[in-house]
Amino acid sequence: MKRLATTLTLSCLVSMPLASQATARLAFDSIMVHRLPRSACYVGARYVVVERDLERQVGADLLVRQRGAPNTEPQCGVDSVAGDIVFRTGDIVSNHPDAQHFLGLKHHLLLAWDGTGAASDLYIYDLNKRSKVLEVHGIDDQVQWLNDMTFAMWVQKAYDKGAVAAGCPDTVPGNPAELDSLMRLDLIGLTLAPTGRFRCIVGQ
Repeated sequence: MKRLATTLTLSCLVSMPLASQATARLAFDSIMVHRLPRSACYVGARYVVVERDLERQVGADLLVRQRGAPNTEPQCGVDSVAGDIVFRTGDIVSNHPDAQHFLGLKHHLLLAWDGTGAASDLYIYDLNKRSKVLEVHGIDDQVQWLNDMTFAMWVQKAYDKGAVAAGCPDTVPGNPAELDSLMRLDLIGLTLAPTGRFRCIVGQ
């Protein structure tokens, strides 16, 4: 469930402003985007990702194929062809998410998320392994790049007692205060590490 966007920062807690999603995209591999009525085609140097919207379900299927020679027309068809790597929304057997949208490419990694704003989930696919290699629950919809292969993101960390113990004020009756942690994600080792920074937020 989406949380209220209002963020409360306490004097005893350190908060760091995050870049906008548009700015964060600059750290992903460069891509060209071709948008169609029910799909989008993201063309990178090595891969083409076709985001195929679903008619009766939230989210999209992601079809990944090799880019081919730079001077050839990218293959942006919405029908899967031989050689495609397909990550389907709601594919329980393959342990894929209930909903997903393209976020970016980074070398051999494809990043997607459920795109519902605060408390979204992040999915990372390894295109060499043709499988999902990491899933992070409850992230904010903004990230801040720290270097070429590392970014920081707010991750939902604690509820009620944890937030109150940290001094987060309970300002909205029925909407308990929550405590988020700013985590560092290393895309090389696919590891999460705390930065030691926290923030209070009003839950829902």
